[in-house]
Amino acid sequence: MQMNHLNIPVTDVAAASTFLTTHFGMTEVVPPSRKFAMLGDGGGMVLVLSNFDNATQSQLPSAFHVGFMMDSRDEVDAVHQRLTAAGFVCDPPRLMHFSWTFYITAPGGYTLEVQKWEGRPARPD
Repeated sequence: MQMNHLNIPVTDVAAASTFLTTHFGMTEVVPPSRKFAMLGDGGGMVLVLSNFDNATQSQLPSAFHVGFMMDSRDEVDAVHQRLTAAGFVCDPPRLMHFSWTFYITAPGGYTLEVQKWEGRPARPD
């Protein structure tokens, strides 16, 4: 069994979709409407963006987030630089919970994390 999709309720489907296709290389499986979009990552994961209730504020728990795992710190830094150059506000990457990472509040009102997992340090003998 493989998890293959996730639905994120967002406040602005079109803005959330544009953000992910422009800055994270996702592709439209179902083009965005006011209430629904479906994006693919090219690896079999499908992300659904929805606003069936016409919400104007996020209803997600504060700890909820979507993550993109990168292969290197340099890739994390490059994504951060592209986002800040595009006018998005986010703290710089830093070492946190065994990852080189940063978070951003994405259009549509959810949190997104970009990280390079570095694993737990080895225990001293």
